[in-house]
Amino acid sequence: MKRLSYLLSIVLAGVLMAGCDALAGALGVDKVDVPLTGAGTLAVNGTSVAVESTSSPRTGGKLPNLFDIKSVDIKPADVSFTSSAGKNASMVSGNIYVTIYLAQLPFVSGTVGITNNAVTSVTPTLYSLGSQIQQRCAASNSGCPSPSAASGKTAKQIGDEIETYLRTSENLNVTIVTTADAGVAGTVSINKMTINLDF
Repeated sequence: MKRLSYLLSIVLAGVLMAGCDALAGALGVDKVDVPLTGAGTLAVNGTSVAVESTSSPRTGGKLPNLFDIKSVDIKPADVSFTSSAGKNASMVSGNIYVTIYLAQLPFVSGTVGITNNAVTSVTPTLYSLGSQIQQRCAASNSGCPSPSAASGKTAKQIGDEIETYLRTSENLNVTIVTTADAGVAGTVSINKMTINLDF
């Protein structure tokens, strides 16, 4: 009897997991896109900090009650950089550091790699505040989001709050903060980010 009960529990768990995946697939909510064009272009001037905020509608409509954020994709093709030196000047190479906040909580930080004026890579990390952003925001009066919203919270706690925010809000309050390596100057814009969900 115990063996039968154990086998039934395994089968039921498999059915439930398959059901969640099927529901997610049927609803088309295995990922949501967040357009970021409303933030416009952000000035990049070496180690200075730039901050832009926008309100952005996400895709996906009503989301299920239970999901986890699995990862975030920001493709190099969705990021553009224009050097302030102009096309005929020497090419710019270096890194731009970006943190994207949702509802004042640090959602994703990343490094945008620039080689000869072209965006060649983007490496996003969930629920982190890049060290360059953290240090330079603390040292300047730049309008960065207050660190108090995330103070004392673990990455999991921040993740839980953002997952609740995504579920309950279809119009998101987004803040983008940028800084860069010395010598990297111009403007950067991010078209969108894709949030991958796990059920």
